[in-house]
Amino acid sequence: MPKDTYKKIALVTISLAGGGAERSTALLSQLLSDRGFDVTIITLNDHIAYPYSGKIYNMGLTKKDTDTFVSRLFRFKKLRRFLKAEQFDIIIDNRNRSNARKERFYLTYVYKNQQVVYVTRSSKLDNYFPKKGKIARKMVKQAAGIVGVSQRITEKINDRFKTSKTQTIYNPIGSSLVMQAESTVPYFIFVGRLINKVKNVELLLSAFAKANIENTVLHIYGDGPD
Repeated sequence: MPKDTYKKIALVTISLAGGGAERSTALLSQLLSDRGFDVTIITLNDHIAYPYSGKIYNMGLTKKDTDTFVSRLFRFKKLRRFLKAEQFDIIIDNRNRSNARKERFYLTYVYKNQQVVYVTRSSKLDNYFPKKGKIARKMVKQAAGIVGVSQRITEKINDRFKTSKTQTIYNPIGSSLVMQAESTVPYFIFVGRLINKVKNVELLLSAFAKANIENTVLHIYGDGPD
C-alpha cells in the first residue's frame, strides 16, 4: 500500500444521522479506512445512526439541553486542543457554513494552522460560504482545497471566488447502495431524500417526461415527507 495512504484524516460533520450529507460522511469514513487512512469523525451533535469506520470524537456527549455560550465555548476549546494534539494531515469539513460570525471563529481559532478541505454539496453557495464576502474569501484563501460534489457546483465556486482550488469529487456510493433495478430496458436511478423543496424531484419528473426517451424508465429510491 502506498505510504501516503496512512495519513490521519478528520471528518467534521453535524451528526451521523438524518440526511444525505451525514450518510455520505459516514460512508466516506468507511472507504478511507478500507484504504488504510487513519480516520476520526468529529461530530457536533450526539446523533449517530449510520454505520461508520474509524474513531469518534463526539462533542454532543457534553452538550446539555440548556446550551449556554460558556458551555459552547468550553466544548470548542476542547476541540481546539484535540486538533492540535492529534496533528491531522487533513480536516474535511462537511458542515453547512452560512454564519459569518461562526466561520470567523473557526478560521481564527478552531482551524488555526490546520489544513482544511471544505465540501460543498449544493449550488446554493450561501449555505456553505457566508454572505459576508470578506469571511468567505478568507475561507477560500486559507483552504487546503475545496470539493464540489458536482461539476456545476465546482464551476460556481471557482467563478464566484476567482479561484481554481475547487475540484469535483462526486458523493461516494457503497456496495450496499448499488441497486439492481428490475427492468428489461435502460433506466435512470434517483437516490435521495424525498423532500421536494430540497431535492426538487418535481423538476426531475418533469424533465424526464419532456425528454420523452423511448424504452427508458426512471426509478426513484428514498424516503421522506414527499
